[in-house]
Amino acid sequence: MASQRYDIEHNLSTGVCSLNIKQTKALDIGIYRLTVENLMGRADTSCQLFIKTSPNIDETAYVNPNSFRILEMPPKQAKPQTEDIVGEIQPALIVKQLQDQECYEGEIATFICEVKGNPKPTVNFKI
Repeated sequence: MASQRYDIEHNLSTGVCSLNIKQTKALDIGIYRLTVENLMGRADTSCQLFIKTSPNIDETAYVNPNSFRILEMPPKQAKPQTEDIVGEIQPALIVKQLQDQECYEGEIATFICEVKGNPKPTVNFKI
């Protein structure tokens, strides 16, 4: 991702995907969606992030230019040719769904999901 506050990881061998928000802010509140897709199908999961604000936080108006930047996803990879697929073909499947998260402003929020499929599915997080 293009932001210093967000990290997306996708371990192809284990199928574990994660989105980490390093220092949550009120602007991060919302619904997070994950879509996985391969030649055989598509699957979706979603969850919500709730942020509790601390009464000691300075509420002075502040506009962060990065808050207007669209979270960039890696470019879609070319779909593999059928002859590149090893083993039984399986549709994209979400094995472990995303779970709602609640944290205080400034804390780390981590969303974890597990996916599988053959060929290996592509993963897209959306806010």
